[in-house]
Amino acid sequence: MSKDMIKSNFYFFIIILFLMMFITIYASQSFIVNALDTTGSQPGFTAYDRINDSLSDLYNKYPDTNDSRVIMDFTNAHGFGGWYSKNAYEGYADSYPEDAKKPVAYDYLYILPAKDYDKKLIVLYQTMGAWTNTSENGIRWTLEINISEERPQASSVYELFWPGSDYLFEFYGMHPNAKNNSEIENFINTYGMSGWYEKTAYPGFKYIYVLPKRDYYNNLVFLNEITDERRVNTSIRWVKFIDKGEELPPLNESEARAMGIIGSATPEIKTDTVSATPAPGFVPVSAMAGVAIALLIKMKRKSE
Repeated sequence: MSKDMIKSNFYFFIIILFLMMFITIYASQSFIVNALDTTGSQPGFTAYDRINDSLSDLYNKYPDTNDSRVIMDFTNAHGFGGWYSKNAYEGYADSYPEDAKKPVAYDYLYILPAKDYDKKLIVLYQTMGAWTNTSENGIRWTLEINISEERPQASSVYELFWPGSDYLFEFYGMHPNAKNNSEIENFINTYGMSGWYEKTAYPGFKYIYVLPKRDYYNNLVFLNEITDERRVNTSIRWVKFIDKGEELPPLNESEARAMGIIGSATPEIKTDTVSATPAPGFVPVSAMAGVAIALLIKMKRKSE
C-alpha cells in the first residue's frame, strides 16, 4: 500500500469519526432536552423582599386580590400599610397521580396594617399551575398572623395546606361548597375534623376524605368535581360514610357513565410521559450524515 493510499485512508477515517461524534452528541443532547420539556421544568421565581406601598400594584400582579372580601375588610379596618411577597413553594404538584409532573408555584402575600395593630394578613396565592382543571390561578386561603411572623418556604405542596395548619379553615377555603352540604356540615359539627385529604376518583373528579376529630368509627368521603367552587356550587356529586382506613378505588369509565359524571363521549386522558422516540432533528442529521459517508466512500473507491 502506497503512502498516498495510507494518507487517504487516514483522512477518511478521521472524517468518519468526527461525523459519528457529531451525530452522537447532537442526538443525545436533543433527546435530553426533549425529555425535560415533556416532564416539565421547575418555574423560575423572584421573591420580593421590599415593602411595596401601592395597593394597585398588588391588584395588578395578583389579580384575584382585587375581588377578595377578606383583603378588603382587613384594609378597611386597619388601613393599608404596604405589602410584600415571598416564595411559598415552587416545584411539582405531586399530591395526586394525574398532576404528577405539572409545575406549580405559590406565593405568600403579606399585607400590613397602617394603624396600630399587632396582626398582618397572609394570603397563599397560586401563581403557576392549574389548581382546577383550568389554567386559573388565585387565592387559596387567607389568615391573620402576628405582625412579626412569617411562614417558611414549603418543601412540598402538602405543607401549604395540611401540617401545622388550620384544617377546617383551609378545607372550607378550598371547598366552599361543603358549607352548603348538610351531611358534611352535620359530620363536622358532630365529630369535628382532625384532617382531610384528596385522591383521584376519575379524570376531573376527586374523592375528598374528611377525618373526624372525636372518636368515631367512620370517615366521610364525597365525590367532588374539580372546578372553581367560588363560581360553581354543584361540584359535590355524593357523600358517603366509610370505615376508618378504607379508601375507594378509582372509577372506571362504565362506573363514571352510570353515575352520570361523563356523557357518551369518551374523555381525553392526557398523560405526561417521556417518549423513547428519536429526538427532533435526529433523523435529518442522520440522513445527511449517511449521504456524506456514501459520497466519501464513492470518492475513495474512485481514487483506488
